[in-house]
Amino acid sequence: DKIMLRVAGVMQARESKYIMLHAPKQKLDKIQALLPGVERPTILPLAHDEKNVALHMVSKENLFWET
Repeated sequence: DKIMLRVAGVMQARESKYIMLHAPKQKLDKIQALLPGVERPTILPLAHDEKNVALHMVSKENLFWET
């Protein structure tokens, strides 16, 4: 049923955190390995900054606090 899928989605979302940070481009692989996300992270360029990017990702809350 659709309602059960929605409830399961809410339960899964409660255990996740949306993380946003600025990071050096050269460290992206390490950060992604430390905080495996539900999907690939969103990586955005920063204005007037060629060395860093904005990183947005969803990760399990327990992984976030244990890292």
